[in-house]
Amino acid sequence: MEETRKSTIGFVDKLIALLDRIGPQSEEMGAGKRGNSLQYWRERILFSTLRVALVLAPFVYVPGVVFGVVNGRWGVVIVDSVVLAWLILIVLSKGVSYSFRAGSMMCSIYVLGIYLIHAVGMKSAGLAWIFAFPIFGGLFFGLRIALVALILNFSALFGFGLMMNLTSWSPMRSLSTGQWAIMSANMLFLNAVAAISVAVLVRGLEFSLRKEQSALKELSMERSQLRESERKYRLVVEHANEAIFIAQDGLIKFPNPSAPRITGYTYEQLGRTPFIELIHPEDRSMVTERHARRLRGEIVPDNYAFRVLSSSRDVRWVTINAVATTWEGKPATLNFIRDITDQKQLESQLLQARKMEAVGSLAGGIAHDFNNILAAMLGYAELAFQDVAPESRARNGLTELLKAGERATSLVRQLLTFGRRTEYERKPIRIGELVQEALELVGALIPSTIRIKEELDLDAGIVEADPTQIHQVIVNLCTNAAHAMKEDGGILTVAVRNASGLRDKGAGPLAVQPGDYAEVMVEDTGKGMPPEVMERIFEPYYSTKSGGEGSGLGLAVVHGVVKSHGGGIEISSEVGKGTRVNVYFPLSRQVEEVQTESNLELPPPRGGAERVLYVDDEPAIADVGKQMLERLGYHVTAKTHSGDALRTFVSAPADFDLVITDITMPGLTGEKLAEEIMRVRPDIPVILCTGYSERVSEEFAERLGVRRLMMKPFTIKDLGLAIGEVLGKDVPGRKDNRVKMTPTKE
Repeated sequence: MEETRKSTIGFVDKLIALLDRIGPQSEEMGAGKRGNSLQYWRERILFSTLRVALVLAPFVYVPGVVFGVVNGRWGVVIVDSVVLAWLILIVLSKGVSYSFRAGSMMCSIYVLGIYLIHAVGMKSAGLAWIFAFPIFGGLFFGLRIALVALILNFSALFGFGLMMNLTSWSPMRSLSTGQWAIMSANMLFLNAVAAISVAVLVRGLEFSLRKEQSALKELSMERSQLRESERKYRLVVEHANEAIFIAQDGLIKFPNPSAPRITGYTYEQLGRTPFIELIHPEDRSMVTERHARRLRGEIVPDNYAFRVLSSSRDVRWVTINAVATTWEGKPATLNFIRDITDQKQLESQLLQARKMEAVGSLAGGIAHDFNNILAAMLGYAELAFQDVAPESRARNGLTELLKAGERATSLVRQLLTFGRRTEYERKPIRIGELVQEALELVGALIPSTIRIKEELDLDAGIVEADPTQIHQVIVNLCTNAAHAMKEDGGILTVAVRNASGLRDKGAGPLAVQPGDYAEVMVEDTGKGMPPEVMERIFEPYYSTKSGGEGSGLGLAVVHGVVKSHGGGIEISSEVGKGTRVNVYFPLSRQVEEVQTESNLELPPPRGGAERVLYVDDEPAIADVGKQMLERLGYHVTAKTHSGDALRTFVSAPADFDLVITDITMPGLTGEKLAEEIMRVRPDIPVILCTGYSERVSEEFAERLGVRRLMMKPFTIKDLGLAIGEVLGKDVPGRKDNRVKMTPTKE
């Protein structure tokens, strides 16, 4: 059956193709064919009908002519011939409109039918021809023309009926009036049903076709919009900074170009590498657990951060935003990955900066109170030291007390230096002395189970460096070394040497080039490091310490400082034996000129009955300051309230030769007191004293008109020298002990 159906369809298609070759096509048909409109199909039916008529016309024409000739009805022959000729003409003519062809065909059918009925009678083929007349009208022109054709048929049959009753029309003699009426009624009824059905069908087809064309147009627009939307989304996806991909069955599918850029893998590698292998081992359980929960439809955080491993095994921080979806009929997640490594680094740097700021604030707060305490302690200890006999056992104890106080003073100074929040400033410094100072701070930071071994050459040379940054280098190296020995203790060796004429050392970006250097060596007897750890120790935020014990910035800071100073680093380590770090700073092309005679051996200038107003809100400091000044030969009036001190001075300004006042005091501060005193007597020398103050510096004191700024605690000698400088007193044999720098000759 199927083969028969296919054969029939093939035969019909060939027949239609054959008929299409007969005669030309109208312009309307060509346009209709391009637009696939109803007009196209009407024209196609018209031409097919005309062509079929041409093919089958001989089978109708020849019998009709024979009938006319035999029966002497030459009118039939003439009419049949004229209609056939007219049919051939309208088929083969070019440039003829559709309306003219269809109208001519219908007129030919109607004329032929009317003539046959008139010439032969109701039993002739004329009824068939006029029956087709309204059907073709409905097919080619629509319902209106079909109704007009039906009216013409009714009129014609009605007219023939009148002729039959009123005249002796011979073709109708074989029929009675009743027979004629029945035949006409049945013919008109069937003709109306057929013609109207065809017209309505054509109208319905036309409506359906228009609706389909409208739907096709809308579909075409939707497809165009869909393609444009797809193009835009593809543009967004392909140029997004985030890695966008589908995660399904543990694999990455449909990744955008940012995915290879962030991970370092190619598209092919991403397609075959399990997604779990890209995640840092410490984050895998968290990510896979949330992925599984999301696929089950559970509520999971939309956005969270974790670490991934690139193709080079570098650790990168990313955030993921994932949504559950269906991909190719299976559950999956659509993932948006953003690289936040730089952001994490900035956050860590900010955190480190805030920690340093907190250290600075804490150091400043401690320094003020602690220096005030030390001022009283050391002041009384020094007074007692001067009062006891040289052979007294108490003198030895006081000596140790003064040494401990000096160490405490130095420790506070180191804390302030380490936590300083000012711009870095390089200057020529003695690297050996600076390392020695830094070790005083280190000694307070590491446990007593670790012994510090110092091998410091104080004459190792001068380097152009910022003291605070060098402090950071030493403290970071020493604290890292101490961490390696925190469990079992050990020896921390710190050495400073002159390394002039050094050859190449180290490797990589911090290799040491040939030249003259000062070498700082930090060595521990801790656990040591394997090669894979040594390769990454200078990476920011890389740390082998457990959570909370380190930021991973310590050696990164060392790296940055040494690099900025034009130096180099050499590291050697062996697991189980320890680590040694050698840092090289280029020696400055300047030489140091220092007077060998120390001012510490010279006595401070003594007073000559000058009168001093001494102000401090701490009674102990006011008392010890008064005693120190009296030991130096000055007449002293001590006050613990700044307001009381101002009233005393205002009442007798000429009774004082010098004012020494603390800065931080309740009510009237030291600088306000100095301003009020100098307003009363502008020539009065004023010395400001402070345990610590961020807002007061030597420049500020100079702008205020103050002669000198002193930091607590101070000794009797410090106080005497400061007063002597302010009052213009000279010390016999005193020489300038400041370091002077002169450039060397090339």
